[in-house]
Amino acid sequence: MNSNFRKVKLGEVADINPVRKLPKNTVAPYVPMDIIVPFNRKINSFTFRPWKGSGQKFKNGDILLARITPCLENGKAIYVDFLSNNQIGFGSTEFIVIREKEGITNGLFLYYLIRTSEFRNYAIGRMEGTSGRQRVPASAVKNYEFYLPPLNYQEKCAGFLSLFDDKIELNQRMNQTLEEMARTIFKSWFVDFDPVRARAEGRDPGLPAEIADLFPDSFEDSPLGEIPRGWRVVPILEIAALLSGGTPKTSVPEYWDGNVYWVTAKDVSQKRSLYIIDTDKKITELGLENSSAKILPKNTVIVTARGTVGAYALLGKEMAMNQTNYGLVSQRENEEYFLFFMVVSILDELKRNAYGTIFDTITTRTFQNVKVLMPPTKLTRCFNDLVSPFFEKMLNNENENASLIELRDKLLPGLMNGSVHLRGD
Repeated sequence: MNSNFRKVKLGEVADINPVRKLPKNTVAPYVPMDIIVPFNRKINSFTFRPWKGSGQKFKNGDILLARITPCLENGKAIYVDFLSNNQIGFGSTEFIVIREKEGITNGLFLYYLIRTSEFRNYAIGRMEGTSGRQRVPASAVKNYEFYLPPLNYQEKCAGFLSLFDDKIELNQRMNQTLEEMARTIFKSWFVDFDPVRARAEGRDPGLPAEIADLFPDSFEDSPLGEIPRGWRVVPILEIAALLSGGTPKTSVPEYWDGNVYWVTAKDVSQKRSLYIIDTDKKITELGLENSSAKILPKNTVIVTARGTVGAYALLGKEMAMNQTNYGLVSQRENEEYFLFFMVVSILDELKRNAYGTIFDTITTRTFQNVKVLMPPTKLTRCFNDLVSPFFEKMLNNENENASLIELRDKLLPGLMNGSVHLRGD
């Protein structure tokens, strides 16, 4: 341990749940727990709500740490930097707020401190309460002991680690933009029928001639209402194969901790981006052979059937999955991205038609009852070719982020305790 580091308790060098004043009924930024992505430094959005007197208040520079299970175990914590000057926000009562002490600690350094496995294991081990509703008390956070480096080292360390997160967040924003671009084209072509309306009204659709000519210039009636002439209304399972998963016996150790990626509803609902490129658990080839799980191809559309019903993702590589999900694969080649947006467009209908007296569940029957609009193959493949570079770039960005996260997390503990040196130390 570096001799300049001194042993302290977190509550001695940081303010835990500092007092913030916010007049009642003031409309202020609100951060619910469910929008926080595990192990992400920032949030992508927030809402506004009137302050009613309940919840944790915070301002820029504060750290929000989830204190309740399973959010704490899952790594939900953010650094607040999205408010205006002197603006106060509030969030769930299940947050603990941590604030730097000026001249003693750096807020970003403290954020990375609570991201270490040492802190997380300490906090998880001190959770109190009944099963399923356990929380770490603020007093335990205050009593966490660690070796604090000088302030200039904290700032340098936080700045270095931030380079990783800045690049990760840039890639995430790029992916959101690319996905939205592809979604906008899909909506224009296959939901709002903009090119068809333009041709029907004698206007230029604003598309290259070879694409514009793929659209009809009139409409006709259908069970789904007015649709472009010549397009068909078909069951979703006419254009997509519905695939199910399975779980190897948990009592057989030889079935687990292998190299076969195995997707659960948790992996889908807590994904960082559109693509899933890693899973919380993996199974062996033997486990795959001795269960109803099967290998699904890259770009399979995954929809959760239980738990968080209707969450969705694309597989970034070949994977298996358990029975809490369904997979959908196009029956025809070169339509995987068209199918993806088609499935996303019917999610609300799937959730409305879910079954169950206690927990909603999407079943095979749910899919069998859904009908969708099917344009001509030439047009769906044209769309697929157009947006394919967007999806390829999104997957490349997600793979790059995975490498950055792995390297950052390997460096994190050594930087925190001084065993890894930065240039100029």
